[in-house]
Amino acid sequence: MLRRLKKQKIVLKSLQIHATHLCNLSCSSCNAFSQFKIKGSLDADTLSTWLKKWEPRVHLEKICLLGGEPTLNPELIDLIRTVYRFFPKKSTQKVLFTNGFYLKNHSGLEKVLRDCQFELRLTVHSDEPHYLSRILPIIEECKRWEGVSFLVYNGSGKNIDGIEFREEKWTKRYHETEGKVVPFEDKNPRSSWEKCPSKFSMQLHDGRIWKCPMITYLRLLKPEVRQDPAWEPYMKYQGIGPDCTDKELLDFSLREDEEICGMCPSKRIDFSKGNPLPKRPKMSSYEG
Repeated sequence: MLRRLKKQKIVLKSLQIHATHLCNLSCSSCNAFSQFKIKGSLDADTLSTWLKKWEPRVHLEKICLLGGEPTLNPELIDLIRTVYRFFPKKSTQKVLFTNGFYLKNHSGLEKVLRDCQFELRLTVHSDEPHYLSRILPIIEECKRWEGVSFLVYNGSGKNIDGIEFREEKWTKRYHETEGKVVPFEDKNPRSSWEKCPSKFSMQLHDGRIWKCPMITYLRLLKPEVRQDPAWEPYMKYQGIGPDCTDKELLDFSLREDEEICGMCPSKRIDFSKGNPLPKRPKMSSYEG
């Protein structure tokens, strides 16, 4: 996961950044809790401030812009350019993750992705006919984007004819019922870490680096959503800030399982989230 470079930079496998917490879909067991309509978007100046502090200290094998749904942020193109300004080398893989519905809200996005060496990853969330009728034309359009690496991820929990997936199906992350979430209590952090699909998905949020999406965005939930007292120990977690020592950063980067991993299931639980579209979805910009 980690090695030292000549300039004593610490290598992180992956760092993810939320362009926005907003999302137009509602997916059960989202690891960023986006179905609970968390608000807040990132601006390019703030991102620049964060990266200016971390870039001298870390080399990233991969950096991702996502959400939420990143295309809901009107500054998306500026965010992409900001990432490229700090990490222009091809040794850092740069990726935009999206559900695809609002890609065309950003004029010139295809060119910016190509110029800034960003790859495009689109997640398909359902096999419902109405959903597929909307997403299939978007997939076909993205395939025509010249010079932009494009893959489709399977977040539906099902195989769907006619779509070539980079296989990564949806998994259950916590218990969810009646608008409230409850953590797992398997009490086996090592096994939970080994099975976790997000174990190498560190987050850059509020200028700090956090271990994974759930421990990062849990604190953004309304208290009534995370009212179960079992969450209290996890709310104390604060990640690591740019004022940390080299040893603290090294230790943080090397750490695998820890107590906070106990919030997640110790076994992989695949499931289908159903149709993530709202009851009265807005038309995508690909539709008439």
